[in-house]
Amino acid sequence: MCPHKHWFVTYEKKYGGNVFMGNDALCKSISIGFVQIKMHNGVVRTLAEVHHVSKLNKNLVSMGTTDSKGFFLPG
Repeated sequence: MCPHKHWFVTYEKKYGGNVFMGNDALCKSISIGFVQIKMHNGVVRTLAEVHHVSKLNKNLVSMGTTDSKGFFLPG
């Protein structure tokens, strides 16, 4: 999930469900698209099916999803 619309390479307005925050606040996913991120070694990775949740304060990345899609983040 990402709050920054300008980070999206593709952007499809599509209701993606509700997100409950740690304080029980409800936020809506307003679109889904692709986001490219640059890794520490300079490699650019494309994350698919990223939800745009404008009320987030920070990006949230599911380690399980990145692992299952082959994006191994070095420790």
